[in-house]
Amino acid sequence: MPPTCSLPYPPHAGHHHLVRTAAARCRRLTVLVCASSVESVQRERRVAWMREVHPEPHIRLIGVVDDVHVDYSDPDVWDAHMAIFRAAVPEAVDAVFTSEAYGDELGRRFGAAAVTVDLDRTTHPVSGTAVREDRWATGTTSPGLCARL
Repeated sequence: MPPTCSLPYPPHAGHHHLVRTAAARCRRLTVLVCASSVESVQRERRVAWMREVHPEPHIRLIGVVDDVHVDYSDPDVWDAHMAIFRAAVPEAVDAVFTSEAYGDELGRRFGAAAVTVDLDRTTHPVSGTAVREDRWATGTTSPGLCARL
C-alpha cells in the first residue's frame, strides 16, 4: 500500500496536487498527515480538511503526531521518524510520493520506489510556510475554511 507522506500545515493546492497525482496511480493510497503536538492547527483538523477534499474510498488518511525534530543528515533522527511512520503504516509499501528533496531517502527507508511530484513547485508555487505567513497573499484557502471563520 503506497503512502504519500504529507505535512499539510495547512493543506494547500500543492498537497492536494500530490495526493491527486498519487491517487491516480494507485489502487489503494495511504496519506500520512503528520503533525507536531505544538503546531497551531491540530492533527485532527488537518485530517478533516484533507478528507473534505479527498473523500475517495481508495484513499486512507492517517493522522500521526511526530514530535521528532527534523535533521535530514542524521540517521538517528531518520530512524526516529521512520518508527512513527512504520507504526502508522506497518504494511509493505510499494511507492512513496513526495514533493520534497528527502523523498529518495524516505523511499529507500520504506523499501519502496520514490516518486517525486512537482519538486520545483511549478504547478502550484506555494508552500506551507508561505501560507502560514500570509494565507490571503498566497491566494490559498482550504475547503470549508472560509465558511468557518
